Amino acid sequence: MNLQHWEQQLDARRLSDRLAAVREIAQAVVTGRLPVAQPTPYMNLHCHTFFSYNAFGWSPSHIAWIARRDGWSMAGIVDFDVLDGLEEFQEAGRLLGVRTTVGIESRVFIDAYRDRVLNSPNEPGICYFMGVGIPAMPRIGTPAAKTLERLAAIARLRTQAIIDALNAYLHPVAIDFQRDLIPLTAMGNATERHILKAYHEKSVHTYPEERSLAGFWADRLGSDPGDVQAMLKDTVRLFELMRARLMKHGGVGYVQPDPKNYPSLDEFIAMVQECGGLPAYAYLDGTSDGESDIGALLHFFRERGVRVVNVIPDRNWNIKDPAEKASKVARLDAMIRACRELDLHVVAGTELNKQGQRLIDDFTAPELAKHLHAFVSGAEFVHSHAQSR
Repeated sequence: MNLQHWEQQLDARRLSDRLAAVREIAQAVVTGRLPVAQPTPYMNLHCHTFFSYNAFGWSPSHIAWIARRDGWSMAGIVDFDVLDGLEEFQEAGRLLGVRTTVGIESRVFIDAYRDRVLNSPNEPGICYFMGVGIPAMPRIGTPAAKTLERLAAIARLRTQAIIDALNAYLHPVAIDFQRDLIPLTAMGNATERHILKAYHEKSVHTYPEERSLAGFWADRLGSDPGDVQAMLKDTVRLFELMRARLMKHGGVGYVQPDPKNYPSLDEFIAMVQECGGLPAYAYLDGTSDGESDIGALLHFFRERGVRVVNVIPDRNWNIKDPAEKASKVARLDAMIRACRELDLHVVAGTELNKQGQRLIDDFTAPELAKHLHAFVSGAEFVHSHAQSR
């Protein structure tokens, strides 16, 4: 038995190699050669895979194995703008005995909130939105398939616009979409985090001497060279600084959202429902002007077919500042009460798109433990829905 080899194969380029590794691991588990944790009631229904961006480079098969290894009650993948991992994740879950759900996440434009920020900071009307419990890919040529194609095209145009702006600003460090970015992806779906990695790799090649490299990034990011030099050994911190200074609102690579370049809420909901899934709102933390009246916002979504609200737990309770923590925990409590009143289901999970994030959230923390029943029942609802389609 060579677990290290199998785990490497779980992230292989070819699907056949990944599933072959799953079968080997499953057999080793069944025969007792590979121990796994006892089952728990805990789950993560928001794992990004390498079909969008996973900080560990994990495939859907790898996430299914982590869930089996660690005793998750259920695992869910949610990739940006694609459903490329759906069939693989379902098969890997079946082989490993893991209950799975599949979702998709994107950004939509909501005309009714064009003057208010929802869950995308500094971007009125733009909303991170999801579909969960999707049982199957849309048939080729259907409206849902065409919407998926449009999402991919929009994402590519936005990525190219970011690169064009950053290449001019970061000269002589420049990247090419096809040559430098696409090889970092599994199937061509490049995200902001792929862009960060590509620019970092190109900067290391351009400035192989550490002091010069630190000086370059300090100049471009407006930071102290000593601080940046320390970050070179901690790329998580460096990438977050790069993302904040270069790509987010006010940065030179920030692409101002144009409503014409986003699907409407109704269009995205129609796609999710045509695929057999459940439309879901991605709750942030209740502090934006749109989320501050959470009851009204959730009522708005409920009237449009939303049945599920997704929560990323750590950003709502695991906060150092006591006052901020108290405020966000209170808002989380209020959001879950509102969901109960509106017959909306709540699911939880953390993306795994950044090093340092938990594989599974700390549901024993008092702030989350009191809501564990809601998270478990929400997961069961989503899973049962997908199985019934």
